[in-house]
Amino acid sequence: MADNNLSQIAPEIGRLSSLTRLVLSRNELKQLPDTLDGLSSLTELSMQGNQLEELPRSLSQLTRLGSLFVSQNRLTSLDDSFGNLSGLWNLELGGNNISVFPLAICRLSTLVVLNLFGNGLSSLPDEIGQLTSLQRLHLSYNYLSTLPTTLSSLGALRYIFLSLSLSLSLSLSHSLIILFISRDLHLAGNRFTSFPLEILGCHNLRELSLADNDIPSLPQDLSSIE
Repeated sequence: MADNNLSQIAPEIGRLSSLTRLVLSRNELKQLPDTLDGLSSLTELSMQGNQLEELPRSLSQLTRLGSLFVSQNRLTSLDDSFGNLSGLWNLELGGNNISVFPLAICRLSTLVVLNLFGNGLSSLPDEIGQLTSLQRLHLSYNYLSTLPTTLSSLGALRYIFLSLSLSLSLSLSHSLIILFISRDLHLAGNRFTSFPLEILGCHNLRELSLADNDIPSLPQDLSSIE
């Protein structure tokens, strides 16, 4: 039902208990019915490109839901019950108005992909270290000035996107300890004035982006990145 200029969804949709995939992207939806808990077989829900300001609490009862796409809406927060989505592995929340990281996300122990690009985030909670299954973390286009050291607990993390996200140059020795287990690191468009020497210890690094910073020269010992 994508691209249909829908402005509302009938509550009766909750009767579709065998439905596994629901696509409502790029409509004019401002709210969702509180009967979504009836979609007990749902594994994927796509709602990006609408005008949603909140998600109904009934959504938290969809324990089979694996992928949730709600980028490009008007969300400012998530209800605490959101942390009950025990099967969620892919969460796309980019392009909303979430200025405070929702702590409910930190209870999603099965989460593999988390996308929060283009929100108003200025910090991350220490509790993010609980996401031990996380492999991809997208935080580009935010206002982060530092990162919590608890990121070092994310042993599965391999891809970090922080382009145009840092309001101040980071002290990598304290904030980016997680780099040492990362493979792909994107730090383009920030305010680095020198090459972060801590990156030289990232022996697993496969791809590095530092474009559009103010780095005048590179260290001679780049060969130490194997």
